[in-house]
Amino acid sequence: MSLLQEALLGVSEYFTVNKLIVICFAILLYEFFLHQKLSAFLKYVLCILAVIIFPVTAIVLLIYQPDIYDYGFIWTLVPVVAVIAYGGVRFLWDMISQMEQQGRGRFVIGALAVVGILFLLGNRGCIQRVTLEEADQRSVYGQVAESLSGETTLWGPRELMQYIRSRNAEVKLVYGMDMWDAQAAAYDGDAYTPELIVAYEWMQQLEEFAYQLEITTDVVLPIPDSIAGNLQSSFDAVAGEGVNVMILPTIAYQRIAEMILEEYETREVRDYTLLQRVR
Repeated sequence: MSLLQEALLGVSEYFTVNKLIVICFAILLYEFFLHQKLSAFLKYVLCILAVIIFPVTAIVLLIYQPDIYDYGFIWTLVPVVAVIAYGGVRFLWDMISQMEQQGRGRFVIGALAVVGILFLLGNRGCIQRVTLEEADQRSVYGQVAESLSGETTLWGPRELMQYIRSRNAEVKLVYGMDMWDAQAAAYDGDAYTPELIVAYEWMQQLEEFAYQLEITTDVVLPIPDSIAGNLQSSFDAVAGEGVNVMILPTIAYQRIAEMILEEYETREVRDYTLLQRVR
């Protein structure tokens, strides 16, 4: 997508995933129409919004920012949280100033409305629905997380590792989000060794192989050469990083178990097999 297309189409796409910007516009309109003027702070916000929305200036910002960031990053120039805080305080102040004429009831309703809006904005104003499949996957991840105990340095599928880390901060991961997210790794430089990067790619390939095994029941799929060839080197790479627990999709582990040279204690938890080094 060209920079011009990003600048023209990015606004509407960004508004669909971040409703906080809509609240900012509502606060600007509230302040202008009710008080007939804008404070210096809101004038600054209005100028920033104009620069981001106007395609020519938006293109300049897109050229200026590093390539690893997408269109939505330029919206970080807008002090969204500060604007919402300003609008909430301003609204409550207006309610307080009118309390003698309008009564306490209106102020209480206004205060509850502000608090309710703030709660609804906890996920940036987006209503997220969890499908049955997602709920079942979280249930599986939860059981795997609960099965871990003691000092653990973990290696497994990335979504599973992220979930476990969010549930238990004491669990150490062999690599984090900066392994696959360019934005998260923007300032890391060469944070990971080539061997560990190969291990990450191997785990992703194994997870894809497990998915193919689940959906293919009429034929026996061969083990991909990339999985067979990099198995031992991947295990050695994560072992060198202190990994003592590995989590593999069971359906794929059953196919590669005989290729694993070292001895591990294994136990199954739902769809996954946990491998722990034998001491």
